Amino acid sequence: MPDNPTTPLVRNAAPIQTSTIWGSNRFTVTTPNVWVDLPNATIPQQVGQGSPSFGAMFVAIFSAESLVKTQGDNGVCFLDITFGGQDPHPIDSNHRFDSSIDMGSEWRSVTTTRIMEFPPTIPLVNATAQVRLMYKGGGGSLVECGLQNWVLTLFRYA
Repeated sequence: MPDNPTTPLVRNAAPIQTSTIWGSNRFTVTTPNVWVDLPNATIPQQVGQGSPSFGAMFVAIFSAESLVKTQGDNGVCFLDITFGGQDPHPIDSNHRFDSSIDMGSEWRSVTTTRIMEFPPTIPLVNATAQVRLMYKGGGGSLVECGLQNWVLTLFRYA
């Protein structure tokens, strides 16, 4: 699947599976420049023989209340959703989810969407959706980078 398609990817049926998981506990990132999995923000999936479909297109939607607080007001919280450890679409190195632009004075609700397509295969392939976070600072020291009240929903199309 190209990262910048010129025509839409069309599925003519409803999702064959919808999965949702959520959590209310606050999670904070404490080490800069390292991807960390958001605990429990995982939806196990496989494609191939014995799974719900031999191939699939997954659409993941993640929403959370987010806060980024730094000294110097130049911190960023990066967020992405991997599928079986693979990067989804859109593929980019700039996965900004939230920033400290308001001096970290207020929690805000933020959402991201990612797409992943697995071609049909006979052997089982890991397609588990996992949310991960990373804090990056632009010179100011980190005060807080975190999420709470999050929801991950995964739509599976055959």
